[in-house]
Amino acid sequence: MDADEKREKKEKMPLGEYECSEIDKSARMATLAALLACTVIFLLRLFVKKEVDFGIYAVVFLMAGIVDVYQGKKFRGKRSVIAGVVKLIVAGVFFLLFAGTLFI
Repeated sequence: MDADEKREKKEKMPLGEYECSEIDKSARMATLAALLACTVIFLLRLFVKKEVDFGIYAVVFLMAGIVDVYQGKKFRGKRSVIAGVVKLIVAGVFFLLFAGTLFI
């Protein structure tokens, strides 16, 4: 299947507004579920092993930031791009905290 055939197939099956909103909701729900799971893992590790692991939060915020930036660019949502960039910055901070704890 070449690029022209893929483009034609894509044009024949457009997503409606409802489908797009459901895709957005599912991405946000997945991010929230990952954040809650990471919080449980973080707290268990803190209380059981007395260790702090910021790496899992870096992954979650990276995922959320990429989703927001992509959706903002795709649908021209300036607010979504800004939120995504903020989440990417938070992911970077968590990554630096994670990297710092490796050398302590």
